[in-house]
Amino acid sequence: MFTFSAASSLLTQAMSYALTGRLGAKAQNHPTYMACAVDINATSFVTIGGGVEENDVSLYNTVTRSWSKPWPQLREGRRGHCCVRVHDKVVVAGGYLYGAHKNTATTLLIDTNTGKAYASLWMKEARSFFTMHSFDSENEILVAIGGNVPQRSDKNTVATSFSNTMEVRHKRLHA
Repeated sequence: MFTFSAASSLLTQAMSYALTGRLGAKAQNHPTYMACAVDINATSFVTIGGGVEENDVSLYNTVTRSWSKPWPQLREGRRGHCCVRVHDKVVVAGGYLYGAHKNTATTLLIDTNTGKAYASLWMKEARSFFTMHSFDSENEILVAIGGNVPQRSDKNTVATSFSNTMEVRHKRLHA
């Protein structure tokens, strides 16, 4: 398993190459923003969702310097979400559902061996534009911090504001 610094180093190296044009002619066939990215092994990372192509799941191989789309696209696109890898699963959490025009508390588990996505436990709050981190691989601890969350106003309308809340989940990622 990659340590946080090794995974961070891989993404930092890939971003450095991308900024200097050494990864290839284009990052992808479409602009990518508000997506998440996570390493899936020692030589590859995946970008998931984001603006323009909210259902997109693209893999980048740092050895061949090429993009591919061997995994299925997301059934429900999202942006402003987070993703982390825990063992052989990528956890995709929260985000903004552009089609529904609202934040979501839903999470997905994507199997890094097959690319299949499965619904998982929901977060306590629907949130987007937050940060998430995994640590303690034995206990599979995930922490989601802050972000943009729905708030009820006096007139029972829904607005959003930034949160200082934190959610912690451990051991059980499956529903």
